[in-house]
Parts: sequence; C-alpha cells; structure tokens
Amino acid sequence: MSAAPFQLPRGSARAVLVADGDHLLLLGGFNTAKQTIAEILRIDPKTKSVSGAGNLNAAVHDAAGALVGGRVMVFGGGNGSETAGVQAVGTDGTVTTIGKLPIPRSDLATATVGGRTFILGGYDGSSVRATTIATTDGITFQILGNLPTPVRYPAVAAVGSKIYAIGGTTTGNASGAVRAVQMLDTTTGAVSAIGALPQPLTDAVAATVKGQIYVFGGQLAGRISDQVWRLDVGPTGSGPVTFEPVATLPTPVTDAAIAVLGNTAFLVGGESPSVLSSITTLEVR
Repeated sequence: MSAAPFQLPRGSARAVLVADGDHLLLLGGFNTAKQTIAEILRIDPKTKSVSGAGNLNAAVHDAAGALVGGRVMVFGGGNGSETAGVQAVGTDGTVTTIGKLPIPRSDLATATVGGRTFILGGYDGSSVRATTIATTDGITFQILGNLPTPVRYPAVAAVGSKIYAIGGTTTGNASGAVRAVQMLDTTTGAVSAIGALPQPLTDAVAATVKGQIYVFGGQLAGRISDQVWRLDVGPTGSGPVTFEPVATLPTPVTDAAIAVLGNTAFLVGGESPSVLSSITTLEVR
C-alpha cells in the first residue's frame, strides 16, 4: 500500500467511487463535517489532480455506483431517509434521474459482471434487504435470490461469474457485524453462504485486482481496521474460504470508497473516525 502523492480538497466518506475510462468519479457522500453532499469530484491519477465535476441531482451518502452502459450511475443512498433514485452522469457532466430502485435502499453495494450490474445488501428504512437485483440500464430491474444473511454495508467484489458479499451488519453498526461470506452466482441468480471470516467485519470495501479479491479496512471485531486482506474463495469459487492479511493501510479506515483502474485499486477517503481526504493505492504486479 502507498499513499498517493495528491489528495482530495476536502474529507470524504460514505461516497461512491466509479472508474470511468482513465479517471475516477467520486460522487456524493459525507464531507469533512459529515454533512451529506451532492458534489462530484474528478480524480485523474495521470495528472495527479482532483477537480470539481458538477453535482448530483440529489445529495446522498451510503449509495452505490457502477458504470452501466457507458454511464456512471448512482443507486439509492440516504439523506434523512432512504432513497430509490438512480442518477446517471452524462459525458458532458449533466446528471439525470433516470429510474428508481424497486424499493428505496441505502447501505448497499454493487458489482458488474457481463454487462449487468448487481445490487446486494442494504436497508430500506425499516428492514435489512435480503433480495439481490440486477440491471443493464438503471431503469428496469430483475429480482434474484435472497442473501441467507441479510446485511447492510457488505464489502462486495466479483471474480468471473460470481459475486461475493463479505461481512456486513444486521443492525447498521458494528454490534451486528457478521462473519458470513455469501456468493451470488450471476448465471443462475442463486445466493449461498460459502464460508466465514475469522472475525466479524462490517463497513469494509473490496476490489478485484488481477483476479484476486482484496478487502480493505472496515470495522473488524468492533474496531476500525488498518488491514488489507486477500480473500481466496477456492478453486471453483465456491469455497473453501481463506482470509490472508497482505498489507497495512497508512491509517485505520472504515466507510471508504474504492475503484480499480488497470492493476491498481484506489482507496479514497473514509472515516478514522474523523473524515479523511487521503487517497491510497494498492498495485498488484
């Protein structure tokens, strides 16, 4: 792990980070004062610069995002209450609300496989959501299987045709953190539990780099973690699960944002417990 030679102009946590071509877009989330904001920042690793890139139509935190059909999209999120809107960012920076999730949802996560974006976990304002859903356009959604353990704030990453939900919480805080590793088979829509972490983990983030899943920070056994783990899901992707520490973050961090460009994962912002402006990278050679 290494700290990038540049950082954000302000703190950021619980934001969405999406790779778009050769740059990253950081959308919404909390600012340094932990206020929900609509601002979009463009992060350019080549020029080592961060610049303003407009605003979302609705300020949200604890949303999820993905590149869908060539457009950056933000799904749901919270701002006083849970929201259902799907906000799409055009190539000219304009933001359009193009659709709605079937049910309002915050604290969710996404992964994209084969042109479809899958949404896992989250909270609808009264209950933790078990249902997984998929979309190819941000407008229509397919209902898939239920997580055996419904969770908020899971770390989510994909390898091949399978998506993994790692940890999360059943209560919205570390007291409800779980050890579960759950797998969504995108070819069938079925979801199953395939293993367990050594300790309960929530509010971490995950990324796939060169075919390997890495899990960053979060609240591990109730404490903000500075660890990076490599998650091995077995030769078929269905277990057994092993969880190996591979690096240490410069600062313990939870509720960061993550995206991958090439062979490098970018971990942006987060809480420690104050809101961070740092950008940290993990390059896998």
